[in-house]
Amino acid sequence: MPRIKEKKKEYLVKDFSLWLIGQIKENGMTQREVAYLIGTTQQNFSYKLNNHSFTFKDFLKLMEIFKPDEQELMKLVRSW
Repeated sequence: MPRIKEKKKEYLVKDFSLWLIGQIKENGMTQREVAYLIGTTQQNFSYKLNNHSFTFKDFLKLMEIFKPDEQELMKLVRSW
């Protein structure tokens, strides 16, 4: 059990990336389109997605784009 507790943040961050990938697909968008909307390049967006290195400003822009419901938003905020 202690290992799960130690890796909780890692799991939550991975959950955010998986949620984001799902939202991109669900909305019929590409990484390039989302990158443009948050003000970065597709390459930089891909790097941030793979390395879980979005800034809080990026996070806020992504929430504006995908508009998660309140319950989803609370889960995502905890992962931040």
